[in-house]
Amino acid sequence: MEVSLVRSWLIDTYRRRAHAASRSIKPFARLARIFPLGKLLGSEYERTMRDIETTERLSFDELQQLCRDRLRETLRKAGQDVPHYRGLFSERGVDPAAADIESELRKLPLLNKAAVRALPDSEIVSERYQPHELTVDYTGGTTGAEPMRILLDKAITHQREQAFVFHMYK
Repeated sequence: MEVSLVRSWLIDTYRRRAHAASRSIKPFARLARIFPLGKLLGSEYERTMRDIETTERLSFDELQQLCRDRLRETLRKAGQDVPHYRGLFSERGVDPAAADIESELRKLPLLNKAAVRALPDSEIVSERYQPHELTVDYTGGTTGAEPMRILLDKAITHQREQAFVFHMYK
């Protein structure tokens, strides 16, 4: 069986039966001895697992710097690829490359579910994605409001999630 078919089957199995994921992982233990788990689950799984294992050994100061760097990169991508943020950054004078990224973040208004729901997908989703590359999911509705619809990258969301699940089981 081809690795991509196994990966697709794993993803489909998890999506259909998320509550049984921990039980569905066990039969793959023997298969994982033959094929490295990263090869079965994909390159994003491997990258995320390396990232988890690296970051858990960082000092507090190193983690703070990593958070600032990742925030800067997230803001840069949002300002470049997401129409809503591109306009908002221009309007508010936000510069993701600024040295003090926290002060740039404070220039932005808080975003709540009502504001996100009011925006069309074309305004809030990165222009890097084609519709077929996204999957629909929903928040848990724990705030007492109706669960919110969210769009996720089909290619990497499951792989990242599985890295955290497998790391937790380790």
